[in-house]
Amino acid sequence: TTSSSLPLGKSSQSIHARLLRFWDSSNFSNPGEFKGITLLFLDEKDSMINGIIPAEQANHYRRSLQEGDIYRVAHFEVGICPHMYKSTEHTFLIRFLEETTIDPVINNCPHISPQKFMVRNYEQLQILANTNLELSGMFPTNFLIN
Repeated sequence: TTSSSLPLGKSSQSIHARLLRFWDSSNFSNPGEFKGITLLFLDEKDSMINGIIPAEQANHYRRSLQEGDIYRVAHFEVGICPHMYKSTEHTFLIRFLEETTIDPVINNCPHISPQKFMVRNYEQLQILANTNLELSGMFPTNFLIN
């Protein structure tokens, strides 16, 4: 299954995706409050999707995460990505549950690009400025500007 074919809600299906980046997320209104780990996945159809590991599960999953590796993620919930947290073009996100598994794929890996670039010209960036619709400035190694 690819991220574009995921249905909303809890799912027993799985996806194969490369973990491009992950970072700790804080509450915007209370920066000292840890909300969890945000992940950025890329699938074999070159589609990026965000993942969220809630704070109470972060320690369980953190030691399994390695940027650049391909994983099989299973037993998760698919939700709508709030615009203020949106860092991809995808409207959905993957929310980790207690039963979510994330296993590295070593053999028979699908071909998944190691990176994705979003080329934006100045006018496109000017429109996005101060809208909270995308977090383009957060990933300078993944974005090129003409």
